[in-house]
Amino acid sequence: MNKLSYLFMICMLVSVLTACQKGDSNSISSDAALIVGKWNLQQQKTVQYVNDVRRSDTTIITTADINSNVQFEKNGKFINVSFRGYNDVGSGSSGAGERDSTFGTYSVANSSLILSPSYLVLLGFYDGLIPLFFAGDNPLPTVVMISDSSQINTLTSSKLTLHTEYIYSETINNITTIYKDELDYYYTK
Repeated sequence: MNKLSYLFMICMLVSVLTACQKGDSNSISSDAALIVGKWNLQQQKTVQYVNDVRRSDTTIITTADINSNVQFEKNGKFINVSFRGYNDVGSGSSGAGERDSTFGTYSVANSSLILSPSYLVLLGFYDGLIPLFFAGDNPLPTVVMISDSSQINTLTSSKLTLHTEYIYSETINNITTIYKDELDYYYTK
């Protein structure tokens, strides 16, 4: 993904997607205390629907050149770091790559994981889900978040699985397209 697309996506996410919370965001329940620590992403599955039609179904398995981890702190803060390396053609060695990090606060309510600010990319890899058309004379799209949710499916001392869904619209030249992204994250400690 080119740098301009990536910068646009981050600016859009920070300005549009924020989660509002009441109360003390620095406390988590004792059941949720298992989430504290560093989690290494093992696999990410992404399915995208465009106007209710499945557009893509992708699974990314981490390697030395593609990896991500998230650190949940006791004080309700998190930081996520992802790296995608580029192999030198023919050499098998890693070359340069892209590193991305996101951070903010989190809370756990029942089995919901609430991040603030809310990120479309949550805790894994951005895989070009939001089409960004702003080359040449093409108009900038208007993207509006309709809903987002994150569900903890499994939380043990060594295993964390999350299911996240985002529904958003994109309007270009008065034509609106509805997107639904379903992401499943599989972590180990």
